[in-house]
Amino acid sequence: MLKKLSFPSTQSSKHRKIMRLDHFYGIFKRLRLPSRLLIASSSLTLFACATLPTPSCDGNPLNARASDVAGTQWVLIRWHQARSESGLMKERNTSRGQTLSLQFSKDGQQVSGHTGCNSFTGPMQTMQGQLIGSLATTRKACDPHVMDLEIRYLSYLKDYRSLLRDQDRLILIARDGEVLSFGLQQSR
Repeated sequence: MLKKLSFPSTQSSKHRKIMRLDHFYGIFKRLRLPSRLLIASSSLTLFACATLPTPSCDGNPLNARASDVAGTQWVLIRWHQARSESGLMKERNTSRGQTLSLQFSKDGQQVSGHTGCNSFTGPMQTMQGQLIGSLATTRKACDPHVMDLEIRYLSYLKDYRSLLRDQDRLILIARDGEVLSFGLQQSR
């Protein structure tokens, strides 16, 4: 039979919280070391993740401003596919000797780069939460795999959910969940 615990109304809410914490600490002490370590590391991970800015799903994306990226050059270092039904993210294969790049002009007005096959250029804008406007590309034909990557890459640049800069990393999160990570390329 379960017994409901009740506290006299003369106890303060602070005293009740302390008593509840003591109860949970007693349970925690009885756990084996691996279980305690798992709980502690999970708690730390949740705390650490809570401090990172994350894109919202309510249509208000977190985006870099033109001044955040003006005068910078970026090279794609990792491309993760959208999460599968199992919840895992796979890395997209881009390693056929092709470099995908992104470059922002010093005045913050133009963007250009390379798709692994063709070059592109276009205006930077700040309309509708997007930083990159319509892009013009060269029309060289390449391997079908590279052309598929180019089509995806250009579509993600024109219509993404979030674009975040964190020092020497630029993260583009596509609307379908794919994540493109760029590394800052030092000027020559």
